[in-house]
Amino acid sequence: MYNILKRQFNYIIRGVIRINEEVQRELDLLVQKIRETVSSVQKIILFGSHAYGTPNEDSDFDLCIVVEGVGERKREVINCINWGIYDVMETPVDILVYGPEEFLERANRTVTMEHKIALEGKVLYEKY
Repeated sequence: MYNILKRQFNYIIRGVIRINEEVQRELDLLVQKIRETVSSVQKIILFGSHAYGTPNEDSDFDLCIVVEGVGERKREVINCINWGIYDVMETPVDILVYGPEEFLERANRTVTMEHKIALEGKVLYEKY
């Protein structure tokens, strides 16, 4: 019985590692495409189930993207990104866009989603 459980556990672990590698490759491609599409990106943060280690087969990628000078053009930036990733992404992507000051202001409020993103999200890209 122990050997059967050990084999099943090892199989599950190998599957998780393979999935994580696939997810990482897809995230790397996603970051590359976003940076090619929007040159003024300052930071890309993954949040939600993939960042918190709880994805399932229906999980999407939740991204918070901080863009210099975005102002009132958020919808335009999101549309540009969606067009840039449309033909290369298998996993659905949800995108939030903020200007740098706006994100910092909201992240400093402990009751906001942006606060959780800043604390628990995984930074995929940051311009220095």
